[in-house]
Amino acid sequence: MRTVNELLTAAIKDIEEHGFDSAERIEGWITKIRAAIEMGQEPDAKLVERLKASYTPKVGSFLRNLNSNTDVPVYRKEQIKQSLYGELDRRILSASSLIKLRKEQAVNETLRRFVGWSTSIPIGGVDVTDKVELKQDIKKSLSQMNFIERRCSIDQAAKLVSNINNIVATDSGAVYAVWSSRWKRPGYDYRPDHKERDKQIYLIRDSWADKAGLVKGTYTDEITMPAEEVFCQCSYNYYYKLNRLPDENLTRKGMEYLKR
Repeated sequence: MRTVNELLTAAIKDIEEHGFDSAERIEGWITKIRAAIEMGQEPDAKLVERLKASYTPKVGSFLRNLNSNTDVPVYRKEQIKQSLYGELDRRILSASSLIKLRKEQAVNETLRRFVGWSTSIPIGGVDVTDKVELKQDIKKSLSQMNFIERRCSIDQAAKLVSNINNIVATDSGAVYAVWSSRWKRPGYDYRPDHKERDKQIYLIRDSWADKAGLVKGTYTDEITMPAEEVFCQCSYNYYYKLNRLPDENLTRKGMEYLKR
């Protein structure tokens, strides 16, 4: 099996000599180029293994903190652990599916560029002055595949951390969360509405304080979660007691509770 670069060199030379004289000629090269690209790609199972190796330690750090938390009953810890491993499996599946989809798009875009060029060459061919530049243009999408995979993996990892952080916090009795935006980070392409949420307080619905009617305000389920939107790097800091909540987030009953 020849490499993609070798096949493109041969294909360009062939089209350069004959031009677009038949659909069969173009289809033949498309089949060969696609086969070479697919042959050079990583097997799906290996991709899943790499993602699992990358994501599992992130869950491990939360489990260690959970195990050392004496305020959470043992039976509840087991329930939380099952939820965390379920989220881990879900994120691995999501990341691998998204990466494979993006790779397929890159392959199709490469073939589209080749077809676009080859079908523009008249019968009898032409002299291609810069074959290196032409090959680079055709392979442009393929050259970005590693970058695409890295971005997808990082984004899904951020979603994993955000979700397991939420699972542990809410299942352990957190009352509210404070949004933390990364808008000050140099080069970070932040969303303006996420910047506005920075340091804002969001209540957790059905927390012990919410059920007791002690708190009021905007809930976490009324807005998007940190890292829910693509490439979002925001996060929540969770809190379990009422003594740091401003008065505007406390009901009269909540203020009386604090006084007592």
